[in-house]
Amino acid sequence: SLLFAASCLYRALFVADEGAGLCRGKPTVFNAPAAGRLIATVGEVALVVQISAYLDDTARRLRVSRGLWAHKKRWTYAPVISAECLSWTGVISGVPLFFCCEYVVWMLMAVTWAWDSAELLHMSSRWGDSVGHATLLVASAGLFAFNAFVEIPHFFVHGQDAAAAQAGASMLECFQDVESPIWLKRVPFFAAYFFGCSWCSAAMSYRYFVRGGWRHKGKA
Repeated sequence: SLLFAASCLYRALFVADEGAGLCRGKPTVFNAPAAGRLIATVGEVALVVQISAYLDDTARRLRVSRGLWAHKKRWTYAPVISAECLSWTGVISGVPLFFCCEYVVWMLMAVTWAWDSAELLHMSSRWGDSVGHATLLVASAGLFAFNAFVEIPHFFVHGQDAAAAQAGASMLECFQDVESPIWLKRVPFFAAYFFGCSWCSAAMSYRYFVRGGWRHKGKA
């Protein structure tokens, strides 16, 4: 949670779109595509590990031993590593298609989280568990829908603009363009992602360490 929140804070201070090679502030090494992608990679991997650990440990406490994706460690690391490799390939090559493929992988991860959350919600008897698992289920469904209906169409619409912006650029520089129409959609997304998701991650950590672990079987 701390790593993910720190990555959100960093990217909120240095607003940039790595896929388009654009930034709103003065171009520096801190908002370069490579820097933003590196920080995002650390935060996203940390978030995936956190969610998987929460689901796995909570399943043990609720004695759910079968049918969960979180029990399969390869589904914790393989998808997120694949997603990050696709994202880095998009940054290096400047080809938006790789970002679309990355979002498809995130949609697959969202499906596994939704499945596990639904299973745990079905087995929950305390209100705290029910609220937590229902929230994660809704968030997973929201992630799937957002990628399917917002993120992927965004790259189809602005793909040519992104390719043109990255033409002749490198991973170590971005182009400042405050007036770009891309920001009309990206800034609201950044605000929701950086602040909303970081607080959700913090809430999950609170639930996990205070009441959610298998050591706390008797608590709500």
